[in-house]
Amino acid sequence: MERVVLAGAGQFTNRSKKLEDALEPLALIERAFEAMNSELDGRAPRALDVLAVVNIIAWDYGDAPELLKSRLALSAKQSLYTTISGHTPQWLVGELACRIQKGEVDSALIAGAEAMHAVSLFNKAGTPIPWPKTRHSIPQFGDSKQPVKDEELTHQAFLPVQVYPLFENALRAKRGWTLEAHRAFLGRFCARFAAIAKEHPYAWFQDGKSADEIRTPTKANRMVGFPYTKYMNAIMNVDMAACLLVLSETKAKELGIPEEHWVYLHGCAEVSDRWFVTDREGYAFSPAIGLGAQEALKIAHTEPRALSHLDFYSCFPCAPQVAAEALGIPLEGQHPLTVTGGLPYFGGPGNNYVTHALATMTGLLGKDVHAFGMVSGMGWFFTRHSFGVYSKKRPEAIPVVAEKEALQRRIEALPKPTFIQRPDGEAIIETYTVMHDPSGDPDYAIVIGKDKKGGRFIANDAQDTDFMRFLETSEGIGLKGTVRLDERTGRNFFYPS
Repeated sequence: MERVVLAGAGQFTNRSKKLEDALEPLALIERAFEAMNSELDGRAPRALDVLAVVNIIAWDYGDAPELLKSRLALSAKQSLYTTISGHTPQWLVGELACRIQKGEVDSALIAGAEAMHAVSLFNKAGTPIPWPKTRHSIPQFGDSKQPVKDEELTHQAFLPVQVYPLFENALRAKRGWTLEAHRAFLGRFCARFAAIAKEHPYAWFQDGKSADEIRTPTKANRMVGFPYTKYMNAIMNVDMAACLLVLSETKAKELGIPEEHWVYLHGCAEVSDRWFVTDREGYAFSPAIGLGAQEALKIAHTEPRALSHLDFYSCFPCAPQVAAEALGIPLEGQHPLTVTGGLPYFGGPGNNYVTHALATMTGLLGKDVHAFGMVSGMGWFFTRHSFGVYSKKRPEAIPVVAEKEALQRRIEALPKPTFIQRPDGEAIIETYTVMHDPSGDPDYAIVIGKDKKGGRFIANDAQDTDFMRFLETSEGIGLKGTVRLDERTGRNFFYPS
């Protein structure tokens, strides 16, 4: 069996606001690859066993790997194009590590990019986007299961901006914080991320927003999904790319890549929480994060306190909070929970953010032979999770990849609430959020709760502005009322007592 090496990484960010400077996603990847190859003194291999392109949202190329191979003069025995999920890059490392350890492959390139900002420039100018497409499409690699139930879709809980605030409000209630204390914490917590992004050469935002700027609703920083202002949300309107070279130790030596560039995989794991949000045991924790992160650390023969660098997936503030708490890491402690600045400040390039996190992590670990780092990825709504533990230090024993099926069985064995499609009667709120329109005014509320028998339901408010205002000024979790189905709209409505 072989040890697995991250032997090179490259990043590129195009911040230009001029249409004439706009680059398509594959052109961004080309710049990132060139940066990596330059760092490796031209030793980046052009003949690969696997080329894995992370799903690109900005543009459907049909067969992105095929076009990228032509653009970079690459050859690959196998080309992969992934499904949509934020956990993908770290998951790919685990998938490739399994193949490397089995001797099936010895070289792979993970590459991805987003150019949503460039698309917006073309759309604003009314100019057709001149990017290429193949006549055929490549089958997608990964799980393409529908991420939401019909009932969640009906009640407008199908986008990240609608769902993640449900977890944030549950965290506040679990801690017993007031709404004001919670807002103050979110400002401080996010400002640390923004400060790290300010110093990152590839970050989209480098203004280092203050805690007050982030937490205070303004015209520029409107409330989106309570309690999150715009500045707390992942920003996908970016033009960014990153790539990662994954090799067997033997192949890295054969290519003559200096060991100063090597970072070893010491442990990794992948596991999902219960697939649908309304089937979760609760909303202030993630069983899969705790299980998967601990398993990766166990394989790496290390523990949370030994981690010098962390990058917990951070599409919204609740995500790194839950990961830190699962490992007993202080939320405002000595070690930051990100190496990039996170998706709201570094930038959220679709499914490829974690490739940037891994590229940044390899640079940090390359400077300290004794340091360990962890990177996590997350897909959909606290749904899919991937974890990797890395170090410059060579593993004494060859680490194995955690058995996903065994981990998943442990998650599926946990208690599952009974979901009620047509609730009717007394009810209590478990968690909630209030969504806002583009002007910043309350638009509708999403409520997840239990009926008097303990059955789980999802509902909206009955277009009650006073109730929405109450939920933003007083603690709504634990509030009692009634819930019933409106036959005309097919939606459940919650009415406070």
